Amino acid sequence: MNQVTKYLNKELFLGITLFLFGGICLFSFFEFIQEISDLDDKKYGVTQAIVYVLLTIPGHIYKLIPTAVLIGAMYTVGQLSHQSELIVLRSSGLSIKQIAKAVMPIAIFFSILTFAVGDLITPNSEKNAQQLKTSATNSSISMEFKSGFWMKDGNNFVNIENVLPDATLSNIHIYEFDDQFNLRTIIDAKNGKFDDGNWDLTEITVKNFIENEIITEKIEKGKLEVIDTPRNDECFDNFTRQNVNI
Repeated sequence: MNQVTKYLNKELFLGITLFLFGGICLFSFFEFIQEISDLDDKKYGVTQAIVYVLLTIPGHIYKLIPTAVLIGAMYTVGQLSHQSELIVLRSSGLSIKQIAKAVMPIAIFFSILTFAVGDLITPNSEKNAQQLKTSATNSSISMEFKSGFWMKDGNNFVNIENVLPDATLSNIHIYEFDDQFNLRTIIDAKNGKFDDGNWDLTEITVKNFIENEIITEKIEKGKLEVIDTPRNDECFDNFTRQNVNI
């Protein structure tokens, strides 16, 4: 029985690993193709793109393991059946229950591997990959947390607490930093929409941090361009003020 168990687990492992490796290569290839459009000789070159793709591999492994186990197991069982090895095992007195019990170690192994990759490795690798690309290309990055939807664009951080079905945004918070990442401005808006690179906001509260002072200004309606990361003094010039109450 020990020899049968080793043989079945070895065949299953090879079959699953084959499909897992093929899937990783395929996904990584397409990932690299997508990164070609972002290549920049000065900041984001081929080396950085390859490192980025390598850092995304754990995420692909986590997604592909269930499919690879299914297809690999079906392929291995098909091969054993085609070569009449299953018939030999059944003829030798092994029941289907015993055969299933014999392959449990490989099932447990891939279950532990899925947990380890998904909960321990993937979060850090994905975070490092996004940080690498963001710092190299200065592109925007967005993530969703319990506090709402967060987006980084240049030196600006935008927090949107709620997105309504009609694409209207509510409880918007925009944090603007200078080049030394010192907080310069906090813009809070009750509602708003994002249109053509501009934030159309309503019920706005602007807090401007100048040295040791905090200047607060309330605006009923306003439009703010943030995609090009305007400087602090330009930020207020982009507002169309109506019914200002301080």
